[in-house]
Amino acid sequence: MIALSTLLLILLPLTACHVKVHLHARADNATASSAASDQPKASTAPCVRGNNIGSIYVTQPNISSYVFVGNNAIVEWRYSPNVKNKPKTVDIIVYRESNPTTSQTVIVGGLDVSNGATAWRWHVNQLPAGVYKLHIVPDGKETMGKTQNQLPCFVNGDSLPGTSGAFSISQLQPLASFPDRFPPNKMGAARGRFEACEAICLALLLLLLL
Repeated sequence: MIALSTLLLILLPLTACHVKVHLHARADNATASSAASDQPKASTAPCVRGNNIGSIYVTQPNISSYVFVGNNAIVEWRYSPNVKNKPKTVDIIVYRESNPTTSQTVIVGGLDVSNGATAWRWHVNQLPAGVYKLHIVPDGKETMGKTQNQLPCFVNGDSLPGTSGAFSISQLQPLASFPDRFPPNKMGAARGRFEACEAICLALLLLLLL
């Protein structure tokens, strides 16, 4: 049998070591929690609407443009001088002038213009012939058809969407073939024969004079 005093001498160091490890772990956890709480929180400040907001001016297509289904057309735009925050993307929408809210067709969405591009080649797909307008929306901030409470926030230097003037989209009509109602011109051949005869007569006359 092991003496009680000997057993106590063995157990006491082990117990002290366990308590020390437990306290050290709690201290590490407290330090980690403190470090996490010291991290700055992301700002959730609301957007402050500006009073110096610019515009997009759509320069092509316009009232003098000829746009045909199946062909390419150039879409061009520019920004007013007070636009300092150029959009990173634009949505380009076409709609009938007579029905802007229910006839919209997005011809390109999320077009990357972060490199400063202000033009895009549009391949005109099947659309009914008629009078249309083209609408450009910067960074998805659409205002058309929105109520006052639904409007996106524009800060100073942002740009409002822009709309082109009215232009016509037409269907390409194949060229019809027609029979030639006029016969070939025979005057040239007749004149050639006359000139040949005239040359022969002149040669004979010269022979008679010699």
